[in-house]
Amino acid sequence: MSLIAFTVRLPEAVATALQHEAARRGTTPADILRTAVTAYLEKEQAPEPHHELLYEIAKTRSVLLRFLDKQLGGTAVDQLLDVADGDARLYLTARYPGG
Repeated sequence: MSLIAFTVRLPEAVATALQHEAARRGTTPADILRTAVTAYLEKEQAPEPHHELLYEIAKTRSVLLRFLDKQLGGTAVDQLLDVADGDARLYLTARYPGG
């Protein structure tokens, strides 16, 4: 593997932290930067990390709503969804107070 040199300008505080971290790990700042850039680029090319989970949740939700709609009727399902929406909002507010 051939290496190509880049010049990167970092704020002094970041450069100092990078040097300290490299010394702590017993490696070089260049090694840390190579690892970080490689990880960043691989992450950018990877599919959304929770894509499959979100798909399964949406699929399960769809099945459940169709079942409930047939068993309980649209009005009861709408009421359940309103309550669930309120519960979800309360959960998110408690979990992420500033968000």
